[in-house]
Amino acid sequence: MATSRKIVKVFLASPGDLQDERRAAKHVADVFNKQWADNLGAHIELVGWEDTVSRFGRPQELINRDLDQCELFIGVMWKKWGTPPIKDGKYTSGFEEEFKRSIESRRKTGRPELSLLFKTIDPELIKDPGEDLKKVLTFKEGIIAERLVLFQEFNSPLEFDDQIRGCITNYVQTLQREEAERQSSEKAVSSDSAGGNEAEPSAAFGPFGAEGANFLRGVLDGRDLAVEPISAVEVARFRLLSSVAMATGNDEDSLGVHDANILYSVRESLDLGTVEKVALADTGIESFEQHNVPLWYWLDQLSGTIGGDLTILTMFGAMSRRIGALAAMRIVAEPIKPIKQFGDHRKILYDRGQIVGSWLKKEADAQLRIAALEYLSSCGIASDLPAIKSEFERGNYQTVGPATDAIIRINLRKSRENALEAIYDLQPESIDQKLVDEVLNHSNSFDTALLLPGATHRSPQVRRAVLPVLFEREELPLEIAEKLLGDSDAMVRYFALRTIVASGKEISKEQAKTTLVKQGLHSGFGILAGPARDEKGEKVYSRFIKREISVGKSRNIGTTGRGTTGVRIRPRCAFCYGL
Repeated sequence: MATSRKIVKVFLASPGDLQDERRAAKHVADVFNKQWADNLGAHIELVGWEDTVSRFGRPQELINRDLDQCELFIGVMWKKWGTPPIKDGKYTSGFEEEFKRSIESRRKTGRPELSLLFKTIDPELIKDPGEDLKKVLTFKEGIIAERLVLFQEFNSPLEFDDQIRGCITNYVQTLQREEAERQSSEKAVSSDSAGGNEAEPSAAFGPFGAEGANFLRGVLDGRDLAVEPISAVEVARFRLLSSVAMATGNDEDSLGVHDANILYSVRESLDLGTVEKVALADTGIESFEQHNVPLWYWLDQLSGTIGGDLTILTMFGAMSRRIGALAAMRIVAEPIKPIKQFGDHRKILYDRGQIVGSWLKKEADAQLRIAALEYLSSCGIASDLPAIKSEFERGNYQTVGPATDAIIRINLRKSRENALEAIYDLQPESIDQKLVDEVLNHSNSFDTALLLPGATHRSPQVRRAVLPVLFEREELPLEIAEKLLGDSDAMVRYFALRTIVASGKEISKEQAKTTLVKQGLHSGFGILAGPARDEKGEKVYSRFIKREISVGKSRNIGTTGRGTTGVRIRPRCAFCYGL
């Protein structure tokens, strides 16, 4: 079973006449993730216009941003060609723009992989095709003539499921083969290199250092152990030195808690060498989460001696100690310090860029990369961003969240505007609510032009944060509000509905309830199954009725065409709407 999973973003492109197939593709991806993601080390994320605004679509610019992050493009066509993404543009449909954009990216960067699926068309329709079908047929003929992309045809839902599953599985298998070849190549290079592993910082001093060697000689040379038994302190130091000289596969590689505390209790009387102090610091880091082993004293003793202090402990040794060192650095906000040459502090062995790169290299343990990203989220600077973005772009499901958080927080330390731009650029599906609140705190100070893209952002947290401000300013475009009526988030639907009613359109209470309270999937089993309640939607609707509208008591009231009382909204403070 794979220890980590790569997020594989698959873009599904199709005109609007293939909704059943889009839902079927989502089901295939979900089943793949449930049954095979752990074993194959790949998690499929199906990307399409539904990701931001359910059923209503969203601006082509945002769709293209999602497309550029995908590594597999699957286009599905039937009878419809679609509508132009913008008036007077060079593309006649959104599908055409997405396909040609993917082809151009493939030529320049080698990605994404492309597959096309065509649903069989009734021969009677081909005899007298309309304008849409003519464009589809012309497109297909071009694909056949140019031979740029392989395509398949399907006639039934079962065939479509098999073909979608095949596209996904074949691509994941290709990734596995490439990774196996890369590892095999690296192994061959490594075997040809003498001492290819990074040297431990104690190497320049030999296995024990001068002080440790003197201690061993003093204990062993000419000593009558029957007259002068070995003391507890000496036993502890023996164990300390044995940890310095430990071999792979030889039991535990760190000093025990008891012995570490014995040595600390007599620290003033010991003449310890640098390698021993490093080992004691290692032991403290190894047990950092328990907070029962001395650490900070030994780090202080090493300060200015080895160069790097805690930083050096994140680079070498057991993985648990490297992770613990990063956690300690984050807690005390210790900056990254360059690691210098032993005995010659003028020579820097590892600068900041090399250190961060070592933490986040592709071959590093996933937990180490997570710990590094958490540290950089708290203490990172602008120069760290390229390495963090590389980690984000790998799409590993374990690290993509921490990488997103780190990028946004580093930008936030510069300005809230920079952080919001980072949120738009990354388009994460989910963001920590506290981070969104920090970025959009005092959001009334943002220009409307900067807030508007947030109305159609993939993350519901972002949409929910910007809509109250746009509504209060009366700057939420009506066409966007209409699309947002189908949003998955109840509060987003609430402000969309308020915008539409405030524009003068009259609605009935029943229409408001249908918009704000959504019926979900059925819950229960068999004859006991029933519709699941939308409790948040009901709460929003209740607030809408009780606080935000007047029914039959205002000059703004009208009636619908069916004679039902209509409503319009009274403006209120944007900060009174939170649930």
